[in-house]
Amino acid sequence: MIAQKLNAVWRKFFPVVAFVSSLFLPQASGVEVAANGGGNHPAVSICIPVYDTERYVAAALDSALNQTLKNIEIICVDDGSTDGSLAILKSYEAKYPQIISVLENGENRGLIYSRLKAILAAKGEYILWLDSDDRMFPETAKLTYAAATAHDVDVVVFSAIFSNGTNLGPWPPKPKKSRAVSACTTSPLAMLASGKIPAQVWNKLWKTELLVKMAQKVMPFAAANNITQNEDNFFCWMVLRDAKKCVNLDYDGLQYFCNTGLAAKKRHDKDYARRWVDCVTKYSKFVLENEDDPQIRNVYANWHLTGSGRLIDTFKSLPTEEGVRAFTAYVNVYPKELQGIVCSTMKRHGGSAYTKAFETGNSREASRSHRTSARGR
Repeated sequence: MIAQKLNAVWRKFFPVVAFVSSLFLPQASGVEVAANGGGNHPAVSICIPVYDTERYVAAALDSALNQTLKNIEIICVDDGSTDGSLAILKSYEAKYPQIISVLENGENRGLIYSRLKAILAAKGEYILWLDSDDRMFPETAKLTYAAATAHDVDVVVFSAIFSNGTNLGPWPPKPKKSRAVSACTTSPLAMLASGKIPAQVWNKLWKTELLVKMAQKVMPFAAANNITQNEDNFFCWMVLRDAKKCVNLDYDGLQYFCNTGLAAKKRHDKDYARRWVDCVTKYSKFVLENEDDPQIRNVYANWHLTGSGRLIDTFKSLPTEEGVRAFTAYVNVYPKELQGIVCSTMKRHGGSAYTKAFETGNSREASRSHRTSARGR
C-alpha cells in the first residue's frame, strides 16, 4: 500500500520523487522483472548511457524494467557522473543483478565512447537505446523485436513522443494506436542520405552483430579523440553503411524529453560551436579515410554538410574569420574530387564567403567581403 501511494505521488511530481524513491525504493510499484537465467542470450539489450541525470535516471530504468518482453538485459554506462547518478545505477544493479549491469568509464569520455562500450558488452540479439532522461513505453522491446525477426532486418525505425523538459507532463502519454510495419524499398544508407530515415540512434532497434562490427572499427578513434557533439549522425552513417534491410514501425516507442540532458546544457556553452565544428571535421576525416567505395564517398560529401544537424549554421555562428577558416579546414579533409560538392552545398545555403576563402586561400579577405555584403542587406 505504501509503495502504491509513493508511486502515485511520483507520477504526479516527477522528477523529485523519482530521485528520492530511487535511493530507498529502487523498484517502483508495478515493475515486473523476469531474469534471463539459464545462460540464454537475451532477445534485446537495452543500453543506457548516463551522465549527470540523477533527476531522471530512476524513471528511465523503471521504464526499461517494465518491458512486456522479459527476455532482456539492461546495460548502463556511467560516463564519469559528478552527481548522484552512479549511486542510483548501483542501487538498481544490486536489486536486479541478473538483469542490470553497470559499466563505468571513470572519467567523462563522451556519448559515442559510452555507446561503443555498451555495444561491446551487449549479449542481446538486438539493441535498443534509451537516453537516461527519457522513458520507454512498455511494449517497445516486444513490438520492435517482433518486427525485426518477422522481416529479418538489421534496423527497425520507430517514432517518439516529444515532451518539453520543463513540463514533464503525464506518464504514460498516449502513443499511436497504429502498429503497421512498412518495409524500406531502398538501401538504409540511401534513405538516411535522402532524409527518409532520421539520423537519431535512440528511435531504432539495431541488430547487435551490425553494431559490434562498427564498434570494433570506431572504438580506437573514439578513445583517441574528445568526441562530444553530433554523435548520432556519425553513428547512423557508420552503421547504416553496412545495413542491408530495415523496416518502419508506426509506433511511438518512447517519450523523448527535450532540454533536460547534457546536450541541451552544452548548447548554452560559448565554445559549443567550436567543439561542434571540430567533432564533425574529425568524423569526416575518419569516414573518408575508411571508405573505399567512390560512390559512397560521393553520397557522404553530398549529405554530411546538410545532414549533420546544424553544421552549416554552426560555421556561420562563429566569428566570420574564424568560421571561414574552420570551413576551409573542413573542406580540406575531403579529396580534391569531392571538394567541389561540399563548396557547392555551402554556396546554396548562403555561404559564398566561406567557399571564397577556400578557393582563394584568403580567409581575412573573404570575411571582410562577407561583412561588407552583410551590411548592405
